[in-house]
Amino acid sequence: MKKPTLKHIISDGSWLLIDRGLKILVAIFLNAWIAREIGPAQYGKLAYGLSSLLILQTIVSFGFDGPTVLELSRRPERKNEVLSNVFVTRFTIALIFGVMLIAYAQYAIDSHPDETIAIIVAISVLIFPLETVDLWFQANNKNKNTVISKNVSVMALSIVKIYFISNECSLITLAILVSIEFATASLVLYSVYKFTERDTNFQPNIRTAIHQIKEALPYAISGLAIAAYMRLDHFLIIKYLDSTQLGYYSALTPIVTAFGTLAVVLNTIISPRLARLSVNSIEYCRRITIIFRAYLFIGLASSFTIYISSSFIITTLYGDTYATCIEILKIYALIALPMFLGSANQMLIVMERNGVLALIKTTLGATTSFLLGVILIPRYGLSGAAISALISQLIAAILINAVINKNVFLAQLGFQYRIKGQPPKKDIYQ
Repeated sequence: MKKPTLKHIISDGSWLLIDRGLKILVAIFLNAWIAREIGPAQYGKLAYGLSSLLILQTIVSFGFDGPTVLELSRRPERKNEVLSNVFVTRFTIALIFGVMLIAYAQYAIDSHPDETIAIIVAISVLIFPLETVDLWFQANNKNKNTVISKNVSVMALSIVKIYFISNECSLITLAILVSIEFATASLVLYSVYKFTERDTNFQPNIRTAIHQIKEALPYAISGLAIAAYMRLDHFLIIKYLDSTQLGYYSALTPIVTAFGTLAVVLNTIISPRLARLSVNSIEYCRRITIIFRAYLFIGLASSFTIYISSSFIITTLYGDTYATCIEILKIYALIALPMFLGSANQMLIVMERNGVLALIKTTLGATTSFLLGVILIPRYGLSGAAISALISQLIAAILINAVINKNVFLAQLGFQYRIKGQPPKKDIYQ
């Protein structure tokens, strides 16, 4: 297979940036409009459902993304085998949780009606395994296909949601539309893959699947820990406060996570080309140094921008009803920096296939988030939730490296990343 040129990568990266940029804008403005229209209490219930879906998607993903993109970048001839193994694993997990959701729904409808919203949104996880094909697009810098397919479904369903909300639809109807939106995006993406790729045979292999699962397991646990400490505060707010307070808090989430999304996009663009370099080469270390410095600058700029414009953002997008969120957003804004530096560190971990380190970092972050949340949220409310999220991000993304990997810690501060001299991990296909 012909390797993508730098021009191709830049062009493909531009498509991906446009895609995420459009999604970020739609998410911020559409969610702000929805929050104003349905109010904090109803918006909090919907946000609870979206948090549940995120956790389930993370479980179903099983940490395959990074290692699979890395493997497909280096050995594209194994596409069908690698993708088939990932799909079978993901679908099996999704099916198990789908059955559990349906079974729980029979109980929740009568005894816990608020959780019905979460179940309706989360059931779309059954279709999520089809997005496995996106890993092939990422590995070969074909993100244009993902951009077009997902934006078509997102824009179409956004228009439908606006229509229904304008006509004062029920919260259950809105939850159904959100679930359809996620499912449609997965179906359209898979259809584009089948249409654009000639060789799409289903070729699972038990031996290599076991190797893939073993390699992905630390990333799976790590990813779940990341999702937990990114959304754990939502569940604690529901427990210690109420859905109205969660509505206020969740209104801020699209603003700050927009920068986390940008960091993931940059990783997606950079990773395939970085994967073709030896982790012991001078060029690899030079590029890692540049990446850390760039992410440090972008993270600082993002945090500063949100912090000084917090009042304008809240009053313009959400109105006076959400004015209490201004001070919370100022705290939350500082999370952008560890988001970027943590994302750069995660890319480095995947390149060097050090899943155990990822597991240690994210487990520590999740534990810190939970403990601080239990202590601070009952006492300080939403400000406590924002502080616990910030501290846990700082510890997991940056501060822990001062203890377990000073080389990375110094690189995150802008210093030169140095060669460690460690041999690459064994090829799982040998």
